[in-house]
Amino acid sequence: MSTLFNRDCILFDIDADSKEEIILTLIHRLKQTGKITNAEDFYHDTLAREAICPTSIGYNISFPHGKSDHVKEACIAYGRSRRPILWNTETGETVSSILLIAVPKTDGAMTHLKILASLSRKIMHAEFRDILIGSEKEAIYQLLENALSDNQTEAELCETHCAH
Repeated sequence: MSTLFNRDCILFDIDADSKEEIILTLIHRLKQTGKITNAEDFYHDTLAREAICPTSIGYNISFPHGKSDHVKEACIAYGRSRRPILWNTETGETVSSILLIAVPKTDGAMTHLKILASLSRKIMHAEFRDILIGSEKEAIYQLLENALSDNQTEAELCETHCAH
């Protein structure tokens, strides 16, 4: 799964006032990098999923995701907002770190569930969250690249990245 993510899809200091704005910013980056064919349609697909249940997971982090005919290949974009964004109006939960997951609608391998499961396991570790929330581009790239790699164990991940 390690080809899911690249350095060009890491954005910092996103100036947004809503989750819709931040999702759209990340989608535009995926469009610029050639991962999706139609930003507007994928945006609507992603918001439709978000309307079912907000994707905030705690720790000031969210995993919005969408399956769409407009995704060329499974991919991820990471963004950090300048300020916390209200993500769940029912609970008042805010988010400032966002991992947008995009998967082709025709993907039969349940790739989005594998990505969500992998990231959810990693997010449980404070060291992983600290790097994700507080580090710069290269550290985040290495962290996510390793987290999405099928052959990287959690012990190796923390040994590599948590000794800061």
